[in-house]
Amino acid sequence: MLAASLILLYGCGNSSQPAGNQPAGDRTAGEIGQEKTSYVSLPLTLPDYVTFDGAWSDGVDLYYSASLYDEAADALTSSFYVLRQGAAEPEERFALAENHLALHMTMDDTGHTYYVGYQNIPPAEDGSQPPVSYSLHKVDADGAPLFTVELAEYIKSPDVQVQYIAVDGEGRIVLTCPDQSILVLNPDGSLLFETKAGGMILDLCSSGGLVFLVYDELGQTVIQGIDMSAQKLAGKWEIDISGRLYMSGKPDGDLLLANDEGVFHYGTGTGALVKKFGWQSYDFHGLESGYLLPYGENGVLAVNRDWSFYPIKVDAVAFREAAEGEVLAQDKIVLTLSLTERPPNGIYDAITAFNEANPEYKIEVVPSDFEEEYTRIKTEITAGQGPDIVMMPAPYLEEISYGGAFVDLYPYLQAEYDAGTINPEDLYENVIAAFEQDGHLYGLPIQFWIETIAVKSSLTEERKNWNLEEFIEFTGNLPDGQGVFINESKSGVLKFLKRGYHGRLVNLSEPEAPLDRELLMQMLEFANQYEDDSSYHLDSNLAKRVYEDDLVLLQSLITDYGAFAYAAYTSLLGEPATLIGYPSGGNSGNLARSKNSIGINQNCQHKDVAWSFISSLLSEEFQANMTEALIYINFPIRKDALAIEFKEVIDERGYQEEIFGFYIDNEAGFSYDNWLWYLTEEDQQPILDMIDNIDTAWRPVFAIDAIIEEEAAYYFSGDKPLEEVVDVIEDRIKTYVYEKQ
Repeated sequence: MLAASLILLYGCGNSSQPAGNQPAGDRTAGEIGQEKTSYVSLPLTLPDYVTFDGAWSDGVDLYYSASLYDEAADALTSSFYVLRQGAAEPEERFALAENHLALHMTMDDTGHTYYVGYQNIPPAEDGSQPPVSYSLHKVDADGAPLFTVELAEYIKSPDVQVQYIAVDGEGRIVLTCPDQSILVLNPDGSLLFETKAGGMILDLCSSGGLVFLVYDELGQTVIQGIDMSAQKLAGKWEIDISGRLYMSGKPDGDLLLANDEGVFHYGTGTGALVKKFGWQSYDFHGLESGYLLPYGENGVLAVNRDWSFYPIKVDAVAFREAAEGEVLAQDKIVLTLSLTERPPNGIYDAITAFNEANPEYKIEVVPSDFEEEYTRIKTEITAGQGPDIVMMPAPYLEEISYGGAFVDLYPYLQAEYDAGTINPEDLYENVIAAFEQDGHLYGLPIQFWIETIAVKSSLTEERKNWNLEEFIEFTGNLPDGQGVFINESKSGVLKFLKRGYHGRLVNLSEPEAPLDRELLMQMLEFANQYEDDSSYHLDSNLAKRVYEDDLVLLQSLITDYGAFAYAAYTSLLGEPATLIGYPSGGNSGNLARSKNSIGINQNCQHKDVAWSFISSLLSEEFQANMTEALIYINFPIRKDALAIEFKEVIDERGYQEEIFGFYIDNEAGFSYDNWLWYLTEEDQQPILDMIDNIDTAWRPVFAIDAIIEEEAAYYFSGDKPLEEVVDVIEDRIKTYVYEKQ
C-alpha cells in the first residue's frame, strides 16, 4: 500500500499575489544567464520517517507531512509538521487517524492544508488486497476538516493516482496524474474543468496566485500556466534546460527550477532564464527525489529523500545569500571526481564529510553518463586533462591506464599500512592484487562481486579449480545429453573459454610476443566442434535445462543471489555445489569484478589530497554502510565490513531473501516461481572461502576481444585455416600493443 508514496514525486507552491492575471503567450527563453550572487548552504535537521509525503514553504518555515511506524500498535501514523526557521526540531501540527496516510500535500497563504489521503487497509484473510480509495482533503491550521472529496468521482481508473497538487490564489485546486491529465477543482472541491498536458508532467506549483506546470514534450522542456477563466492551458514557454526537473514559485510570481546540475530562475514576465548556482559548488549532490522550495527573498530550500534507507533519510538544505566576508565553499581548491558508473551507496555522504572536514579542498562530482562520457573522458585524460579522480568499471579504467595515465596507488596504500591508519589484514588484499598491472595498482576496487561456475560436487572429484585441459577432459567424460555451456555456438564457447584467461591469453606487457598462440589454437579447435553461429538457437531457459539434468553446471554472477548464492546453487543443482570457477591458468577461476574501481589522474595537481579522499572510502564506517552490498550487488573490500553484513543477516531470525527460483508444474509445463532461502553459517563459508582464494580479475581488453572474435569467424566458417587465422590475430594484437605504448 505504501508503494505509491514511495515512487511518486510531488508538487509544491506559493501564492502571495492576487489572482486574476493570466500567463503570457508562447515564447522561447534565450541564452541562459548567470547570477553573480554567492550563497551559503545551511543543513536543516529532520528525523527519519517511514514516508515523507509532501512539503511546502512560505519562504520562512518548512511545512511537511510524514509518517512513522508505531511498533506496539503495528500501525502507521501520518502527521503534519512545521520546522520553524532557526528551530532545532520540528513541531507536530496535527495527526491523521491510525493507518490513514497522506500521499501529497500543499498549503495556501491562509494556513489551510490540502492533501491527498488514503487508508492503509490490511489484506483480507484470504490474502486479497482491498482496493485503495483516494480522497482530497482541505483542513484548517489545526487539522479540522473543511471538506473531503472522494477522487474516484473524478478519476475513474483505479490504476491512475494523483501525481502533483497545487492551489491558486483563489483557492482553486489543481491535481495532475501520471497519464498527463489535469483536474481543476473549485474551492469547494467540485470539478471546474479537465485538460491534458502535452507531455510527461515533471512538476506543478503555484506562484503569484497562478498555477504552472513543467513537462517534457518530446525532449523539449515546456512551462505552461493554467488559464482559469478560459479553462485551458495558457501560452507555452520553452526553456533550454532538461532532465528531471523540480519547480517552485517565488512570492513575486517568478519560478525556481532545478535539475541535477543546479538551480535556475525563470522570469514569468520577462522570459529570462538565469542560473543561480550549481549544486556541487555548495557540497550538495542535487535533488534525486524531493522538493524545491523558496527560502527568504532570493534563496532556495532543497529537500531530498533517500529511499535506500529504512526509515528513509531526509536531507534538507537551505541556500541563502552570503553575508559580506563569509567563507564560501566555492573558494576552496576543487578536485573533480567523475562517476562514470553506478557509484557505491553512500558516496555522496562521503564527499560531503570530506568537504566539511577540509578547510582548503573540496571534491566536486563531474556529472556524466557512462555510455556517453567514457570516450570523452578517455580522450581528455590521454591528452593530459580530465577529472582528478575517476571511478569506473575496472576494465575501462585499465584500458586508459596502459598509457601511464593513472597514478600507482600501491605506495599510498603502503604508507597507510606503515602509519597504522589501515590494517592490511582488514582488506581483501588478494582481490586488490587481482586488479594490479605488472605490480602496479592503477585502479583500487572499492567494492567487488564475483563471477563463478557452480558444479555438482559429485562430478568434480574434489577438484577446486581447473585449467583448460582439465575442463576439456571433464566435458569429454560427461554422459550423452549432458552439457556445460549456456551458449553452445562456436563463438559462445570461445567467449566462455577466454573468460578466465584474460590477462594470460594476451599479455600487453610483452609487445614482441603478446599472444599465447598455442592456448588460443587449443580454444579455437575445441570451440569449432560446436554449432555454427548462423544455425544455432540459444535456449535461454537455464532453469529447465538444469532441472532436467541437461546442464550440469551454472554459469552465474554471485550478484544474482548475493549472500544467498550458495543456497541458491545447491537448490537449483539438487545437491551440494563446488564453486569451481572458469577454466583458468591461476589458482582460482572465480573472477573478481568491480564497477567501482577508483584511480587518480596522473595530471592531478593534488595527488595526496585525492588519495586522502580515496582512503576515506576504505574506512570501516563507509564500507559497512554501503547498503545492499551483501544482499544484492557488491561485496565490500573490507573483510570486517563483510563479516558484519553476514552476521546481521544470519542473526535476523525469520529473515528470508526472496529470489527467483524454479519449479515443475506437470499441467502447466515448466514455469517460474519464487523461492525463499534462509542464510545459514554453513551457506556463508563457501562464499568466504571463494573470496579468500580469488587471484584473477575479469579484465577484458575489448578491442582485443573484438580482434579475436572477428578473425575466429573465418576459421569457424572454414574460409581460413587455423594457423593463418592465428597469424592474423597475432599481427593485429601486436599493432594494437605498439599503438597503446
